[in-house]
Amino acid sequence: MSVCAEPGCIDQTHYACGLRAKGVQVSPAATPNRRAARTQPIRPMQEGSWEKGIAGERRPGGSFMPYLRPGTTSPMSLKEQADRRSQIESQVKQLKSDPNVFKE
Repeated sequence: MSVCAEPGCIDQTHYACGLRAKGVQVSPAATPNRRAARTQPIRPMQEGSWEKGIAGERRPGGSFMPYLRPGTTSPMSLKEQADRRSQIESQVKQLKSDPNVFKE
């Protein structure tokens, strides 16, 4: 796209001059600047990818057993598990060392 050196040119053979003659211009709202308030964030804030997973442990048969939130049946997220890691690890260690856990 070429811009003419002479101001006020309305020659239709020049693409930019033809648009200017028709009144087509860029809106000031479309021009970014420091003071313009953004209506939407540039990219929506998301949790880190490591926080999205489900916490649990892999069993020897290849199955996955998720950790459950206390008092519910919903699985625990990795972020919640990281926040409560010491408590969960002590419970798992206690269950693995207790011989009466899996007896019927």
